[in-house]
Amino acid sequence: VAKYRHALHDALLLTPGETALLCVLLLRGPQTLGELRARSERLFVFDDLGEAEACLQGLVTRAPRPLVVRLPRAAGAKESRYQHLLGSPSAAETVPAEGAVAAGSPSSPAEIERAFAVLRAEISELRRQLADLQRRLN
Repeated sequence: VAKYRHALHDALLLTPGETALLCVLLLRGPQTLGELRARSERLFVFDDLGEAEACLQGLVTRAPRPLVVRLPRAAGAKESRYQHLLGSPSAAETVPAEGAVAAGSPSSPAEIERAFAVLRAEISELRRQLADLQRRLN
């Protein structure tokens, strides 16, 4: 008798292939289509790269909310990478938009100041949540 079983595919109504791709993305982070196909073989065997791509496109175009996003191709990279959108509500906001400037590239002082303001706000919110959790535990 199995003590535990995965309920992700039941909760999100996923096919076995979609479940395998999501598991690998959750475990290893953003990856190319070829990496996803190769690394998901222990969970689900895709007949070819086209089948894996079709399964991944189902996750990208899923309504009402996509579970995976295709990241823009990085400079010098042959293929685009895919990233899951599960987790915090701000996970989708951290995904760079098409044609966005790389994270380490120089920006204007105003853009840098705005980024720091956002980070300061997030830190203060996290501190507030931590204090709330500590208060609840005591």
